[in-house]
Amino acid sequence: MDRQYFLVTALLMAAMSQQSHAVTVDEARANALKWLVQTQKGDGSFSGLQGLETQATAASVEAMLGGGMSKSPQYGRALSWLANAPGASVDSRAWQAMALVAAGRDATTIAGTLRDERNTSVAMAGGISTGVALWGPFPGYSASLPDTALAYGAIRSAGISYSGDTTELTVTVLCQTLNAQLTTAPWSGSWPYALPENGQPSHALNGSLSATALTLFELKKQRQANRFLGGSACSRTSPSAVDTGITNAKTWLLAQANGDGAFAERSPQSGALETPSPVATALAVRALVLFAAEGDATASAAVAKAQTWLANQQNTDGSWRGDPFVTARVLAALPTANGPQITDADNDGLPDVVEQKLGTQTAVADAQSSLNTNGNAQAGVTASSFSIVATLGQPFSRQRHGQWHANQRRQLRFRLRDYRCRRA
Repeated sequence: MDRQYFLVTALLMAAMSQQSHAVTVDEARANALKWLVQTQKGDGSFSGLQGLETQATAASVEAMLGGGMSKSPQYGRALSWLANAPGASVDSRAWQAMALVAAGRDATTIAGTLRDERNTSVAMAGGISTGVALWGPFPGYSASLPDTALAYGAIRSAGISYSGDTTELTVTVLCQTLNAQLTTAPWSGSWPYALPENGQPSHALNGSLSATALTLFELKKQRQANRFLGGSACSRTSPSAVDTGITNAKTWLLAQANGDGAFAERSPQSGALETPSPVATALAVRALVLFAAEGDATASAAVAKAQTWLANQQNTDGSWRGDPFVTARVLAALPTANGPQITDADNDGLPDVVEQKLGTQTAVADAQSSLNTNGNAQAGVTASSFSIVATLGQPFSRQRHGQWHANQRRQLRFRLRDYRCRRA
């Protein structure tokens, strides 16, 4: 009887905990979407830190999709801006391509550019290895693991293929990615930001949570798509070595969670956990959700706890850290809205829960009224208009109004002087 009572009580407590989690996250999502609507620029973009406009807008597109705003004018403006954004860095174009694909848009041109800018060789231990595909922060830069993972994600999402692509991916992962995975505590299972090179400072060799989360996510997605060939390279066998690397990375990532569910980077010098970060936590959730979807109970618990922590870190204005990139990246890591969270009584594209936060009418299609009318125009010079008669194909000159009068006065003086001379 006692055991049965304990089980019933435990189940009730678990149900209440899940319900509390859902309510907290739903409230956070609505507040954050309201904040994004209020801070969107007139051209549809979002900007926080300089240079992150593309990344912030890409994350905002994903956030609006997950929040049930795909029919809103705010979403349309953001998507239009993103489709035409001139991404410069590898990660900006990668996030851009992945967000466009998620929105059902074609991203083959962007992903194709990334494909063509890959490094097909790498220097290691005094030799040159070929037959690989690696990316750095910008085209031609030394390779980094996060940029390589993001570029592969863009190519995979856009459905870009090319001759030898599967072989190139397999060799890259077996010989470069898994070779860079660390094996000593407290970094065992993680990846550093950069590939190992001779003469690197010791702290550059230590693991990075963001690098690990991004690499783990992409390896898992590629594995789910059965993109790795069988066979061996660099003393590793595919796909078993890939699966082992994924498991080790997931184990390390889970161990980085604090007691409250937040994730933090480790200090490169000391190895100690640093202050929890919303972006680091969001990236960890993005990777762990893939395992939770397959029934991994440990990953599911970590995701729920992390999402609750993120909700509790929200500013009173609805943002995280007052920054569009951070806010949208966190929003994209929250569960997809459903049920009452996407109800839109007036069919204007803004869910009722968001309109209630904005103070607009849920029974009147007034989403347009929340659009920023500032199209990023720059203050100019106020000048009077003018008209002039000219002949096509013939040169002409125009004088300012004041200058014309000055010339007329000068000519009049000359004429008066000439007249007086002739009279004398």
